[in-house]
Amino acid sequence: MVDTRYTSHLNAFPPVQLPSPLTGMEMETGEQRQPQAHRAPYPVQDVLDELPPALSNVHLTESEQLRDSRDPRDPLAGYSPQGRRFHESYAQAVADAPQFTPQVQLHWCKTLLELSQDAEFIREYTINGEKLPQRIADSKTASRNQKIMLEHALKVLSKLIKLRHAPAFYLMGGLYSHKVEGLSRFQFIERDDARALSCYERGARLGHGPSCYRAGLSFEFGRGTPVDTDAAARFYRMGAGASDVDCMYRLASLFVEKQISEGIEWYLRAAAQGSPHACFELGKIYEFSALTPALQQRLQQAFPGESFPQTTRALQYYYKCAHEHGYSLAQWKLGHCYEFGELGLPVHAKKSLAWYYASVSGGKSAGTTANAMGMLGLAGWYFTGVPGVLQPNWQEACKWVSQCAAHTEGKLARADYILGQFYDSGVGCPRDHHTAQIHYKRALAHGFHRAAAHIDNTEGAGA
Repeated sequence: MVDTRYTSHLNAFPPVQLPSPLTGMEMETGEQRQPQAHRAPYPVQDVLDELPPALSNVHLTESEQLRDSRDPRDPLAGYSPQGRRFHESYAQAVADAPQFTPQVQLHWCKTLLELSQDAEFIREYTINGEKLPQRIADSKTASRNQKIMLEHALKVLSKLIKLRHAPAFYLMGGLYSHKVEGLSRFQFIERDDARALSCYERGARLGHGPSCYRAGLSFEFGRGTPVDTDAAARFYRMGAGASDVDCMYRLASLFVEKQISEGIEWYLRAAAQGSPHACFELGKIYEFSALTPALQQRLQQAFPGESFPQTTRALQYYYKCAHEHGYSLAQWKLGHCYEFGELGLPVHAKKSLAWYYASVSGGKSAGTTANAMGMLGLAGWYFTGVPGVLQPNWQEACKWVSQCAAHTEGKLARADYILGQFYDSGVGCPRDHHTAQIHYKRALAHGFHRAAAHIDNTEGAGA
């Protein structure tokens, strides 16, 4: 039978309605609603009441419940890592049910949301954290199990929102904006940036830094509301007051374009609090040549007693960002400097290779992904080779360029142009004029105009 020790504590609260699924077209195209005119935030109750229709209350049949055949020496024998994690979170939530500690219950809610989207998990475990004796084979029963988990997750979330727990507003906003860490599938809720913003605003007014950040982004980039950089700055300031480093960084980015001295001050504060993004931007400021001419002029006017560039200070920030934060963009930058002898560094192939490899490993900073330019840097070294260090390997060079093009989804025109040349000449890959033309055209479409002549040269050529 389903254990009601925990769920009974929630029955006094109105059920939260699960959002209707997206249509197939919306799921495939990622179609979003157009920004709406700014309006007063939804009341808390409206956020709950306006969720789309509820799922029916469905339960697993008796035959689908766990038969107690577990090893008494290890009650979780045979459980997967996900199963053990779910069971632990469930047990904590049950023990905490009388107190309903927000942090414990929010963790349980997130666990339910995450693992309800795991196609294998919903076929093997119940909402009580119990492993089924047999894997659910039919999709209909698995779907019912998934709905039970989703419905309960939103019921927990609704109570947390009623308790005005700020991270709960943040999570609800994340569900509406399809931005929740650990979740990649949101078929159960239609994207609605306006409602997401309403939730973020509520969380922000409770002093929650991440909610301030998301609200600021919404106003800065017009998600669910017209663009309003003044409103964005207000929310970023609120978040900075709550020591949110992402808010400090975004505030700095806004001020650099208007009041550069204040922008740099916020970059310094964010970097001191561990922001790799701010650290990298400070490196660019001291490097100077990486800035736009307009920004260079404003910098010189704001600091007439300073001389630019200051390569030593630039390198200090780049090293700190690359080494301490594992920020892939800074790692690529150092690889580039050691390849071409920039910022006063010597040309050093081994160090360049090492930093390029670090940059494509994904880094250790939150949100850092493998760096596409680092992939091109490795391709270049494999193409030419390094005497005594690396033998030329055109196949490996082609592989890295291909990875770069795939990683950027064709948006880095230079990668497609190089691939076009490889396929056109049969370097590192079979000669294929048709494939070469595809890459040349893609490069041209993204602004790499040198590809135009090659498209003409390969037009009508055989594969």
